[in-house]
Amino acid sequence: MHTGAVFIKVIGAICVISGCAGTGLSVSRSYSRRYRQLGILRQMAVLLRGEIRYACSELPEAFEHVACRIEVPFKNFLMCLADELRLMDGQPFDILWRKHIESSLSGSCLTKEDKEALFRLGGQLGFLDREMQLAAIDLYLDELDASMISFGQTISQKQKLSLSLGILSGLFLTALLV
Repeated sequence: MHTGAVFIKVIGAICVISGCAGTGLSVSRSYSRRYRQLGILRQMAVLLRGEIRYACSELPEAFEHVACRIEVPFKNFLMCLADELRLMDGQPFDILWRKHIESSLSGSCLTKEDKEALFRLGGQLGFLDREMQLAAIDLYLDELDASMISFGQTISQKQKLSLSLGILSGLFLTALLV
């Protein structure tokens, strides 16, 4: 009976440690996904700027063209936004923009600050003339570049820290429980 209890404790300890390490690994991977998604946001903004500047596209048409060249969930965000803009139901553009960010990008790895910057872009796109829209996109790109540089410099440290904390918390919990 004694060896059975020890066996169960060992299995429990392995489960706790591996669960905590898995959580740390998940957090670590979310940093990589966030950086990748920031890159896709940058690509989206550059393509949108090109559609507005060179193709002289209206926003719904520009969103559709850009959506064809980027990945999910940003593709879905732009397609839904373009469809709703074509309906012209009278809602202000910034309200639609915010609504679609919150619905389409809720499962993304973007932080609250990333989404706030995106909200600000939408607040400037909807009612300005073409040159001001381009200036708003350029300002957003500058802000996004600074965010990516800052995050890129610390990403490997954050990944190592989250993985280490996951493993160490598993060991700590195991020591408490055993």
